[in-house]
Amino acid sequence: MRVVVLCGHAIFNKETKRWEGGFPGQEVAYEKQVQEAVKMVGSGILILSGGRTRPRLSCKKISEAEGIRDFIGERWSLSNIPNMILEKWARDSFENIFFSILACQSDLREIPSEVILISFGFKSLRFQIIATTLGVPNFRFFGSGDKLLSSDKRIDALKSEAKLLENILEDPYHQRDFLKKKRAQRMPQNISKEEYLATVKARYSKSEDVDLIDRIYKEGRGYKEAYLKNRI
Repeated sequence: MRVVVLCGHAIFNKETKRWEGGFPGQEVAYEKQVQEAVKMVGSGILILSGGRTRPRLSCKKISEAEGIRDFIGERWSLSNIPNMILEKWARDSFENIFFSILACQSDLREIPSEVILISFGFKSLRFQIIATTLGVPNFRFFGSGDKLLSSDKRIDALKSEAKLLENILEDPYHQRDFLKKKRAQRMPQNISKEEYLATVKARYSKSEDVDLIDRIYKEGRGYKEAYLKNRI
């Protein structure tokens, strides 16, 4: 089973027809990435990944994944993409990959044989590290949208990415203070971490690897083992 994962960066508000919560000037890049995903998926499975990571927005009640779906509905016909999964809980790059795998297992009772992930090209190394840590086979990263940013924006993004990579290399499971703090800032309002993880577990309850949520997030394990390695 071939899977294309499209990572969200902002929420498309179908009422205002605008992307909210992202970086100003990047909207055309978000749309380019959606276009690439729609073109690339073919007969495979398209997973739109991204949670309600913008709790202070007017459109805070929908996730990045739902916003992308709405954008696709505006530009194309959703009926042309019958094999679509909304992964509505990811708060960071680790969860984009991890929760997308759980979504496949839970919804389709199948493990993907090939995973193609689409995001900004400057994020390539972080996703390669995470995919390798989780043991995802036949993982391919497809960079898109970078050329639509100004040179100054690209340089700023690369500088920020270089600093982030130091933490991801030391903490690919995102369980230490720096990356946990970034994840906590993207929590929906009026829900605790425990409630959030319980909801995620319920959503992916049919996945045979759902118990990894407790092992990684609650027990803080996962620094020396790639739990999915022997399953995928």
